[in-house]
Amino acid sequence: MILGVTRNEELFEGIGESFLQLITLHQVAWRNWEKVGILLLGTSILIIIVDLLSNIIRKKFK
Repeated sequence: MILGVTRNEELFEGIGESFLQLITLHQVAWRNWEKVGILLLGTSILIIIVDLLSNIIRKKFK
């Protein structure tokens, strides 16, 4: 967990990261490699989509 949280967003980011990390670590411990791969691929795709959308929004408001 994040120490010294100053904003609500930081708290939710920490909770989200911890949840995703917990799921991934459990799948690795259970040697469920297919779910680990899906989690990593899904997270990567989600990050790329959010980055592209933020770039589009940033260019519109510039």
